[in-house]
Amino acid sequence: MRVEPVTGRGSTTSVGSQDPTTTDELEAVDPSTVVQMYIRDRKNELSQATIYSNRSKLGHFTRWCDQKGIQETRELSPLTDSRYVGVELKR
Repeated sequence: MRVEPVTGRGSTTSVGSQDPTTTDELEAVDPSTVVQMYIRDRKNELSQATIYSNRSKLGHFTRWCDQKGIQETRELSPLTDSRYVGVELKR
C-alpha cells in the first residue's frame, strides 16, 4: 500500500496527483490527515464496504507510522513503503 505525498502546488491540495521533485515542495501533513483526505476524495467513487476496508487497512499504516515516529508524509519513501509491506506480510 503506497501513500503518496501531498504537495503544495496549485490552489488545492491533492493526494497522489503530483510528482514533486524535492522534499522542499511538500507540505508537512501527518499520515492520518492524508488518509482522511483520501477517504473524503474517494467517497463518491467507492462503495461503503470498500471505504470501510480502505479505512481499516490505512489505519494499520497510520498506527505503524506512529510506532516508527513518522509524523509527516514527506518522511515517507519507497524504502519506508517496502519496510511496512515487509511487516504486514509477516502477520
